[in-house]
Amino acid sequence: MKAILRSFVLSIMIAQGLLADLKDYTIASWNLSGGMPSEYKWQHIVRGLLMGSNGADIVALQQVESLAATARFLNTFFVPITSGVLPVEEYQWDLGGNAFVFVYFVRVDSASNGVNLAIVTKKRAHHIVAIRSPIRFAPPIFGIQIDQDVFLSFSSIDAKGKDVPQTLSTIYDNFTLRPEVSWALIGNFNQTPATLQQRLSPQIQEHINIVAPDTITRKSGGVFDFIITGNSGVTPYYAPALVSGLVSVGLQFDSVYLPVWFGK
Repeated sequence: MKAILRSFVLSIMIAQGLLADLKDYTIASWNLSGGMPSEYKWQHIVRGLLMGSNGADIVALQQVESLAATARFLNTFFVPITSGVLPVEEYQWDLGGNAFVFVYFVRVDSASNGVNLAIVTKKRAHHIVAIRSPIRFAPPIFGIQIDQDVFLSFSSIDAKGKDVPQTLSTIYDNFTLRPEVSWALIGNFNQTPATLQQRLSPQIQEHINIVAPDTITRKSGGVFDFIITGNSGVTPYYAPALVSGLVSVGLQFDSVYLPVWFGK
C-alpha cells in the first residue's frame, strides 16, 4: 500500500500509550561501513544490538547498503519536503519467537547505496519526520516520532563535519512551533564533541546536549559517533540524564565504526 502525504510529517494511526521520555529509551547507533556482507551485519550485529534484557529500543543506522533479507515490506510513504517528496519504506523484521521490530529505510543514494539511512524500533512510529537539509547535495534529515520524542539518523557528508552546525540549526527551527517535542540526532558527525561545541551558536548550545562515549568510536581513532538531544522551546534545554558507551555484541567483525549505545 502506498500513502501520499500532504504535510511535512506523516501521521500513522496507531493508538498511543503512556508518553515516554528520551531517558526511558535505550538507543544504539552504528555506521555499517565496512567489508562484511550486508546480510551478516543485519543477522549478527544489528540483531545483537536489539536482543537481550539490555537490548536497544531504537537503533539508528547509517551507510546501509541493503536491508535484512527476512525483513517484510509493509508500506512506502511519500513524505513531502520543500524540494519534493522523500520515499520512506516501512518493514517488519522478525527476530525469532514473538520478537519483531519495525524498520524505516530511506534510499537517499540510489547510485551506490553508500549513504542510505535506517531506523529500527521496537515501537511502531507514530509519525515519520523529513526535513530538507540546508546543505547542498546532502540527503534530507530523516527520522521517526514516538509520542513526543523524535529520533533522527544522521551521517555527516563533510569530512570534517562542517555541515553539522547548519543541520542542527535547521532541526531547531523546524520544531520551534512544537516546543513539547524532544529530539535526538544520532549518528556519526566526523568531529569530536568538543570541536562541534565550538562551532555552535549560543542559541543552539543552550538548547542541545551532547552525549558521547569516552573511547574511540572509529577504529582509526576519534570519538565521532554520539547523540545530540535537544528541544526548541523558548527556555534553555533541560537535558535527560543519559550515559554512553560502546556496545559489545560478542562477535569479531570487520567494520570501520563501532556500535555505540545511549541510555540511563
